[in-house]
Amino acid sequence: MTRVIRYAFLGTCAYSTVTRCPGGCDCTAEKSGAGTFVDCKGRGLRRIPTTFPDDARTIDLSDNEIERLDEIQELEQLITLNLANNKISEIEQDFFDDLDSLTTLHLSYNHLRFIEDDVFEWGPENLRRFYIDHNRLESITEHTFSNFESLETIDISSNFLFFIDDNAFEDLESLRSIRLHNNSLVSFRPHWFEDVLYNSIDITLHDNPWSCDSDTATLLESSEFDTNGSNKRILQDAVAAGNSRLECSKPESLNGRNIFDLKKEEVENISEDIQIRAITGAFEVNEGEAIFLRCEVTGVPTPIIDWIAPDGDEYSVSNDDFTDVHMHQDGTLIIMHAEDLDNGEYTCVAKNSKHAVEARTAVTVHRGSANKDFEPCTYNPVDKTFFHDVHDDKECVSPVQHATSSPRATETSARNTAENCPRSCECSYKTADCSDQNLLQLPKIVPLYVKQINFQDNNLVEFDDDICEDFTWLEELLVDQNSITSLNAGVFDSCKELTKLTLANNQLRFLESGHLALLSKLRTLDLSGNLIQHIQDGVFSGLNSLERLYLRDNEITQISSNAFRCFPALKSIHLQENQISKLERDWIENAASDTLASISLDDNRIDCTCDLKEFGYHLKLPTSQIFKLIKPDELSCSYPMSLNGKLLSSLDLDSLSCAQDVFDLQSPYDNDDVKSGGTHFMTFFVGIMFSVAGYHGYQKWKIWRSRQPMPSRRRGGVNADLDSGLAPLIGESNNDDERFV
Repeated sequence: MTRVIRYAFLGTCAYSTVTRCPGGCDCTAEKSGAGTFVDCKGRGLRRIPTTFPDDARTIDLSDNEIERLDEIQELEQLITLNLANNKISEIEQDFFDDLDSLTTLHLSYNHLRFIEDDVFEWGPENLRRFYIDHNRLESITEHTFSNFESLETIDISSNFLFFIDDNAFEDLESLRSIRLHNNSLVSFRPHWFEDVLYNSIDITLHDNPWSCDSDTATLLESSEFDTNGSNKRILQDAVAAGNSRLECSKPESLNGRNIFDLKKEEVENISEDIQIRAITGAFEVNEGEAIFLRCEVTGVPTPIIDWIAPDGDEYSVSNDDFTDVHMHQDGTLIIMHAEDLDNGEYTCVAKNSKHAVEARTAVTVHRGSANKDFEPCTYNPVDKTFFHDVHDDKECVSPVQHATSSPRATETSARNTAENCPRSCECSYKTADCSDQNLLQLPKIVPLYVKQINFQDNNLVEFDDDICEDFTWLEELLVDQNSITSLNAGVFDSCKELTKLTLANNQLRFLESGHLALLSKLRTLDLSGNLIQHIQDGVFSGLNSLERLYLRDNEITQISSNAFRCFPALKSIHLQENQISKLERDWIENAASDTLASISLDDNRIDCTCDLKEFGYHLKLPTSQIFKLIKPDELSCSYPMSLNGKLLSSLDLDSLSCAQDVFDLQSPYDNDDVKSGGTHFMTFFVGIMFSVAGYHGYQKWKIWRSRQPMPSRRRGGVNADLDSGLAPLIGESNNDDERFV
């Protein structure tokens, strides 16, 4: 066990590093002898421990009180992570990013109601077994699991699933088992499995309230799914392989019938008109409290229920684009924190393949402080009860949750986007989407409810002064894929509420101190894909809430010693795919803090010469800050050629040379004469090539020179003109690439 504690005094940042088994847990060697088993089961933990052994292969965090997955250290050897039987209701989007070796993930018996599309966007990319049964999921979108190309088994049973996108399993090429039993699925869709049927798959579908109606047989016999009957037979075999069954639940006359045996004429006339039987009456709430609206609907085929807000936003079970808005399958809408923009008329729209009806109600939000005793409830759409996720013993306050009135059902009508939405943009709940419109400047006016402006894929070259002056409440600004070359002083002075700023894939060449200083709430800054060469001291000063800094894919060659010093919330720095050739201790050690977990430097052009020795020793020393922040197995040499591609972790530091041949020729032969002869031949060959190139360059210059007017000696004379004339022929030197010159 190793503990290293370092202190710095006035004017500096203090930090500590502890590398050990998590407190209260047991760490033992795996039975296989490879790696460590970390047993934290049933220890009363409320959050993920901050440190684990670097060689942890199995971590058991089941039977605890964990409510949120926010961060976990990079664990390259972790194979199994067990988080079952906790109280997890939220997962941060990058929680799994650094768990590349994870193959088995247990999230069973938790409180998850939905999974954001980007939670699994970057990992775990090698996941093979995923257990997320016994949660509260109501929908699966097209992108929820789309990055799990290696996934073989997924268990989503015993949730509240009502909606599954037709393409939810489309990209799961290795899938062999899907567990969907004991959910709230009503309408069977053969298209869910169309792309994985030929994987010898087994599927469970029993204990769902399947409705056998006019839509069911049409789907089973549709030409787009099955032209010759083979897919239907394979699907039957897959359900049988899972020891499951697909049986009608309603109508009563068909209860227990195998859906695969149904004939079109048996069900094609089974339908009932949609009726909105009740809707929440006029609803009043204090600002900051929750809005609860209920719309009770009947009809066959089972209607889908959407709500349309006063600003035109549409809330549905299949759409999770809205923060703090929960739409449930039974028509219950919950807006967790009421704002002034939530005032107005709400429309409940119920529709199926036959027709649609709607009814309206109104919400009034009173300004002022929220009720201190108010605590939003969690809703169970199956038994229609409200409860608390964490405080099970506390009474749940859900104002007017069952107040209903007789609705006025009318034909469904289209709703336009919100007033004041910028031209060429689409405005929805808290977002103004102005992407991919060939726009030259940011909008001047946006609705008050907009918290995010998406200005990606446009033609913006520069920002106007103080871009947030007219919308100081803005929280996210996305300006990727434009042509911005520089940032002017004061450009972000009024963006004091900004938490996310992305400027990736522009043409920024440098950053000046002070331009970002007032963004004190900024948590994510993305400057990837630009042309930045030098990170100077003070460039990021003032960003005291910054957690993630992305600088990958620039042209960075130099980082000043205090560029990342004293950032109390910083968790990760991404510097991959740059031109860094010399690794310096000072800026890395000065960046170290209690919160910083990693500095990513892979795919740079690292010189493995004698200058690397001191850094290399620290890189291999488990007690050093460099070892903690940088993984040597991710870094490889670029120069000299004899070491190109060799991992830094495998270098013999004492053998590194300070002088290399011009082209670093490394002969595979031991004969000195052969080595010498090869070197002389290459030197002679390159000399000839330079001579030929020089001669042709001179001839081109003579032709070009003969066509030019006489030079003005007041502007530098012949020599200046000669230099400018040769420039287009010989090009600019590149000190990074041509080290032998």
